[in-house]
Amino acid sequence: MYGKRFLFGRLKQDLGLLGFLACLFIILVLGFAAEEREQTESLVMFLVLFAPILFCAYRMHALAYTLAAFQTLVYTIYKLYQWSAYGSSITYISYLWILIPLAIVSALSLFSHEVEQAEVENELLRQQVEELVVIEPLTGLYNQRGLYTELERQMAYAKRNHTKLVLLEMRLKYKDELKRILTTRQFNHLRQTMARLVEDALRMEDRLYAIDQEGTLAILLNTDLAGAAVVERRLKERLMEKGAFQSVSERALIVETKVGCVEYAPDKIANALDFLRQVENELQYDV
Repeated sequence: MYGKRFLFGRLKQDLGLLGFLACLFIILVLGFAAEEREQTESLVMFLVLFAPILFCAYRMHALAYTLAAFQTLVYTIYKLYQWSAYGSSITYISYLWILIPLAIVSALSLFSHEVEQAEVENELLRQQVEELVVIEPLTGLYNQRGLYTELERQMAYAKRNHTKLVLLEMRLKYKDELKRILTTRQFNHLRQTMARLVEDALRMEDRLYAIDQEGTLAILLNTDLAGAAVVERRLKERLMEKGAFQSVSERALIVETKVGCVEYAPDKIANALDFLRQVENELQYDV
């Protein structure tokens, strides 16, 4: 079904482009076939026609049709006046110029409409793909969408089995300063290095997530707050080790982080979003 709609859309797009080119070819032929007086009229009509074509190209179709219709009306009144006042003959060139403005705008509108439809469908497809993606491409870790999915599952498991669950979030303390002194490539490398160092310092059962493009990491721990404090201290020490980020930049980098963590309590945390929001509130106290 989608294939047929796509082919039909491409056919209309091709017909629109073909109609636009055919109109331009007819205008060119009229310019050579017309007599001197009609050549001047054809040139003026062609130059005026640029306005509706331009508006149509910018997808202002209503304005383009209005200008084309107004151009046709003015030209028709002018030719009728010439015929009634001076007896000037109305040739086939005049009849064609009555049709060309609306014809060329219609053809260009058909072409641009199908292009616009294709862009809308591509954008919707891109959004759908993004909604399915749970991997953060730079670090290879699960992203925030993956965190929400796993968090809901772990919260349900902890509530049913009365087990401990802590969500820990680690954020760069001087992110803006780091982004000023580092290039985009270096900052991305810093994010990768930070994720690798944290992952190496965690236990196999701990789950690590890269939840934004600023280096923020979230960690799910099956422990209580006391155990999370031990993990927090170990992670900070690992990131502060001399030469930990030596590969990122020639200058010595000190990467400090803010950490917030909250233990899951079924009576205080409604859902995964609320859980993450409470952890982010805790981050404000780590200065």
